[in-house]
Amino acid sequence: MDRDRHTVTVDAQPVAVSAVEFRLLLALLDADGRVLSRDQLLDATYGMDASDVLDRTIDVHVGRLRDKLGDPAVSPRFIATVRGAGYRTAPAYGQARRPQPDGGSGGT
Repeated sequence: MDRDRHTVTVDAQPVAVSAVEFRLLLALLDADGRVLSRDQLLDATYGMDASDVLDRTIDVHVGRLRDKLGDPAVSPRFIATVRGAGYRTAPAYGQARRPQPDGGSGGT
């Protein structure tokens, strides 16, 4: 993930993501493995405009993002569901493939 260029790559291949999906992925990465609730992710992706958006909208965006990243929910590489709580980065990704602080890519 290159924050400055707003690009995402998986296995050196570019992945086209929407602005909301980019902000969602960025929020999850910035949480550094902590679980974020749907409300927290709504705030991170929609900001002040989140009041009119249903919290289940996050589930739709996560699903689309998983499809684009090739990240099945049953064995996630990038985004893990924490039932009843929200979402976090998958352990394998969060520990081994964090984006570089200089904006370089770390795999996604």
